Amino acid sequence: MARPGRRKQAIANDATDDYEAFLSKALPAMKAVMKRGAGGEPVLARALSAISQHFTLLNTLVWDKVDVGLGWRWRRSWEAIIEAFLGEPKASYGGTDKRNALPYPKAIPQADE
Repeated sequence: MARPGRRKQAIANDATDDYEAFLSKALPAMKAVMKRGAGGEPVLARALSAISQHFTLLNTLVWDKVDVGLGWRWRRSWEAIIEAFLGEPKASYGGTDKRNALPYPKAIPQADE
């Protein structure tokens, strides 16, 4: 962690172009050794792509519901929280000590609540 008043050193090879170059090599290599099978729709990826055409994406948080949810192959216990804005963000709600995984048990309201 950086000392107060000092910027953290940049991470080597962390630019978007570096990541895209890595993916262009890594994904075909993965595909070459994977077996065909049924897969789910990339719903989160499609949502992020659509949202980025209208807003500026800031972060994707994970709500860890703690308990196991429903599912066939995997029992989902998380939801994505997409943080996006128009223009420049006015305030920072995170910080360098905040996690982007938020563990809170899911709450299911009952009829009498």
